[in-house]
Amino acid sequence: MQEKAFARNLINFGSISNISVRDLLTNIYYKNIKKELLQKSIATLLRL
Repeated sequence: MQEKAFARNLINFGSISNISVRDLLTNIYYKNIKKELLQKSIATLLRL
């Protein structure tokens, strides 16, 4: 449930900001971004 809401918010954010959500997720999952960095990134996005 929360994952779906998060995904929807991420897609909406990507649409508003002209960011490719697929690219963002690819970077997160395939470049092994550390968990702390991911949390900081999400916190930064939420502040925008």
